[in-house]
Amino acid sequence: MKKKLTLRGYISSREALGKFYPQKIQNLIIREFCKIKNFSYMLSAAEYKMKNSFLVLNEIIKDLNNVDGIVAFSLYQFPENKKNRNNYLKKILNKKRIMSFALEEIIIRKKSDIDLVDDLWGVKKTILNKKKPWK
Repeated sequence: MKKKLTLRGYISSREALGKFYPQKIQNLIIREFCKIKNFSYMLSAAEYKMKNSFLVLNEIIKDLNNVDGIVAFSLYQFPENKKNRNNYLKKILNKKRIMSFALEEIIIRKKSDIDLVDDLWGVKKTILNKKKPWK
């Protein structure tokens, strides 16, 4: 029988690309994602509200010895800057852990999976930067 993976939750106290989700909703979505994927879910750590703060994420990554990976509410909680975002993802993968994004239903298991995250960020930013035809 395959071992059930245990993932530490990661939620945010701030907007993710212009949208705010209450922490209770973030945790519900993470819990349901873990249930569907048959992951054990460890209570989430909440990132500080300060813009561009990733102090909590850094602490979770340092403490990955006790879990199989991280499950974030959304990939849009991670840095907008591609290099910074990919540095975090590579740190996690280098520790032989997985990174999941519950809202987008994505699981990053290997470095080539990071391309999907980059593509989704690019599409989202393009959509947000398009001028509204009705304005």
